[in-house]
Amino acid sequence: MNKEAAETILELAWIVPVIPLVSAGLLITVGRKLKEPVAGIVGVSAIVASFGMVILVLAALLSLPEEERVFEHVLYQWIPAGGFQIEMGFLVDPLSVTWMMLITGVGALIHVYALGYIAGDDRYTAFFGYMNLFVGSMLVLVLGNNFLVLFVGWELVGACSYLLIGFWFKKTENSSAANKAFFTNRVGDFGFFVGLMLIFATVGSLDYDTVFGAAYASLGGGAGVPIVFGTATAICLLLLVGVTGKSAQVPLYVWLADAMAGPTPVSALIHAATMVTAGVYLVSRASPLFALSEVSQAIVTFVGIGTALYAATIALGQYRLKRVLAYSTISQLGYMIAAVGVGGAGYAAGVFHVVSHGLFKALLFLAAGSVMHGMHDEEDMRRLGGLRKSMPLTGGLFLVGALSLSGIFPLSGFWSKDAILGALFEAQQSWGKAAWAIGIVAAFLTALYSFRAYFMTFTGRRNWEEGVHPHESPMVMILPMAVLAVGTTIWGVADLPGSQWLHTFLEPAFGALGGESVEWTAETLTLLGVSLAVALLGVGTAYVLWNRKTLDERIALGERVPARLGHAWRNAYYVDSALEHGVRRPGWELTGVLATVDDEAIDRTVMGIGGGTKRIGRHLARLQNGYVRVYASVFLGAVVLIAAYVLARGGTGL
Repeated sequence: MNKEAAETILELAWIVPVIPLVSAGLLITVGRKLKEPVAGIVGVSAIVASFGMVILVLAALLSLPEEERVFEHVLYQWIPAGGFQIEMGFLVDPLSVTWMMLITGVGALIHVYALGYIAGDDRYTAFFGYMNLFVGSMLVLVLGNNFLVLFVGWELVGACSYLLIGFWFKKTENSSAANKAFFTNRVGDFGFFVGLMLIFATVGSLDYDTVFGAAYASLGGGAGVPIVFGTATAICLLLLVGVTGKSAQVPLYVWLADAMAGPTPVSALIHAATMVTAGVYLVSRASPLFALSEVSQAIVTFVGIGTALYAATIALGQYRLKRVLAYSTISQLGYMIAAVGVGGAGYAAGVFHVVSHGLFKALLFLAAGSVMHGMHDEEDMRRLGGLRKSMPLTGGLFLVGALSLSGIFPLSGFWSKDAILGALFEAQQSWGKAAWAIGIVAAFLTALYSFRAYFMTFTGRRNWEEGVHPHESPMVMILPMAVLAVGTTIWGVADLPGSQWLHTFLEPAFGALGGESVEWTAETLTLLGVSLAVALLGVGTAYVLWNRKTLDERIALGERVPARLGHAWRNAYYVDSALEHGVRRPGWELTGVLATVDDEAIDRTVMGIGGGTKRIGRHLARLQNGYVRVYASVFLGAVVLIAAYVLARGGTGL
C-alpha cells in the first residue's frame, strides 16, 4: 500500500466508531419495528463492518515507516471559547489500533453469541442497540486526540454499563447492581475530572501533544511549559482515582462483581473488551505524565498488584460461577495496572495482557453463559458437577480458557502474565521485586480458583436437581467460543522474548519510555520456569482438593482454611456489608432527617410567611373600598393627626 492510499484510509478512521453509533441510534429509536432476527443481524453486521474497517486501518498503519505511525486528524473545532480551545479529532497510533482490534474483534464474537443467548427476549432489539452503543462509545474513548474526547467516551461507557447491567430491570437485584455501578463510577469520574482541570490550569490545554510536550520538557526532552514534580504527582493520583473506578481497583472495585446481574454477553463485553480496560488505556496513554513522578508510579503499581492478590483470595471463596470470573477480572486488571504503573517494558506487557485477557476472559464468560443456558440459568457450582459428559464442547472450551487464565504453557496467558512479572522483577525501581513477589502469590491463587471452578462445574458426580436435563448450546453460541479458544492459543506469539513484535509495534506510542525488548537469557528462562511451576502447583492443588466425586467431599476439602478466613473470602471481606452499614444506611437516615427538616421547618416557614402576607393583604384590602368620601375622610384624619403632633411639639416640626 502506498503512502497516499494509507493516509486516505487513516483519514477515514472516524468511520470505525460511527458505524456502531449509527446502528445503535437506529435500533433504539426506530428499530422496534424490526422483528427479532433482523434486529440482531443489524447489530452484528455493524460491529463486523467496524472490525473490517479496523483491519484496513491497521494495514494502512503498518504500511508506513515506523517513525510515521502516529496519525492525527482534526475533524472540526469543537469548543472555541477564548483560551479554552478543544478540537474534535482522532489519533491513530499503535496503542489506539490495538484497542480498536480488541474492541471490535472480541465485540463482534460476543454479538454473534448473543444472537442465540438473547433469543426470545421481549427487549431483543433494545439489547443490540445498547450493545452497539457500548462498543461505539469505547471506540470514541480510545480514538480521541485529547483528554476531553477521551472523557466523553469514558462517560458514555459508564452510561451504557448502567443500561446493560440493569437490562432486566424488573428484578430488584439487577436494578440495584446497575445503580451501584453507576454511582461508584461517579466517584472515580469526579477525581478524573478534577485531574483534567488541573492539567488545563497547568498547561493551558487538554490536547495530547501539548500536554505531553510539557511533560517531556520537564524530563529535559524539549520545549514547552514544564510540569513540576508536585503538580505531576497530584495530576497522576487524580487520574488514578478515575482508573480505580473504571478498571475496578481497590477501593472502587465493589461494583464489578454485582454487574454479573446483567445478561452474560454484557458481562463478557464489559470484562473482556470495553469498560474495564479503559483505566489501563488511560495510564498507558498518559505515560509521559506518570513518568514524571516515581511516587505516583509506586502507588499505581501497588494498587494494581495489591488488587490482584486481594481479588484472587475472594474468587477462591465464591460458589457462583460468574462471580468467580468477575473477581478474576478484578485480579487480572490488577496485573495490568501494576505493569503500566511500573513503566518501561511494563507498558507493552500490560497491553499484551489486555488483549490476552480479553480473549480468554470472553471465552470463559461465554462458556459460563453456555452452562447457564443448558442448566436453566443455574450457576451455583454446588448444584452443577459432571457437566463434561452432557456439555463436552462447552467443557473443553472452558478448559482452554482456564488453562490460559492460569498461565499454563504455551497459551497466551502464560506469556502475557510472565511478561508482566518479568517487567516487575527487572524494574529499575527498588520496589519492583516486592511487587513481583506479590504477583507470584496471586498467580498461584489464580490457577487454584480457575481449576476449582472447572472441577466443581465439569467433573465429579452431578449435583443438579431431578428434572433438569443439561444440553449443549446451539452452534451460534459455540462457534464464537471456538474462535476465542483459537485466539487465546496463538496470541502468545505476538510478544515472545527475542522477537517481541508487539513491543516493537507499540514503540511509536511509548517512545523511549517503553524500555528495551526482552531477550532470551538465563534470567528470562528462570522467571518463566518459576511462573510455570507456580501455575502448575496451583492446578495440582486444585486437582487434589476439588476433583472429587461427591459434593460433600468437594466442599469439605474446599473449606480447609481457618473458618474466619474462609468466611471472609466468601463475603468479600465484608466490604459490601461495611458500605451498607457505614455509608448507605447512614446516608438514607440523614436523607430522612433532611427531608423532615425540609417538610416541617423550611416548607412550613416559607408557607407561613406566604400565608401571613396573604392574610395581612386581605385586611389591608378592606381599606380600598372605592368610595371617595372614605378616602377623603382618611386623608383629613391624617392631616389632623399630623397637625396635632406638630402643635404638640410647639410648631418646631414645620
